[in-house]
Amino acid sequence: SQSESALLKSQNPFALAVLAGLYLIKSKKNVNSKYEYKRKLMRLLLQDKIIGIKKKREYIQNLFIFIDNIITLSDEDDNKLIQEFMPIIEKEESNMGLSLEDTSFARYYRKEGFEKGKLEGKMEIAKNLLNINMDIEEICRLTGLSAEEIKKLKDKN
Repeated sequence: SQSESALLKSQNPFALAVLAGLYLIKSKKNVNSKYEYKRKLMRLLLQDKIIGIKKKREYIQNLFIFIDNIITLSDEDDNKLIQEFMPIIEKEESNMGLSLEDTSFARYYRKEGFEKGKLEGKMEIAKNLLNINMDIEEICRLTGLSAEEIKKLKDKN
């Protein structure tokens, strides 16, 4: 059994997996502790000192998924963490072809994309209904969009 300080200094990527388990136990059900521990692990994972670049992508991806699934946060805290780390993740993703499927980051962006797609679909339907001169109130009822949103669409056409 290694100490936390020894694990933090280790260049072995599996030290992070051990730390994730240790932090899960230490945080018990304290939401703030879980957030801070997950944040700390994410920072360590994205540091270059952990492993050589050749194996980095594979290890980061697997450890990222492991950490994300072992230290779970509320949607609100996950979103906060995502906003903080997204610039770093996007850089790593483009540099190494890193895929973050099955993580809270992927779930966040799938949900965001789904919501955006739904809205775009409603807007497209509203445009088509405006083109056949349907009443704005009826378009609101059919699409769930507000009269203001539909008036903006009408003004753009």
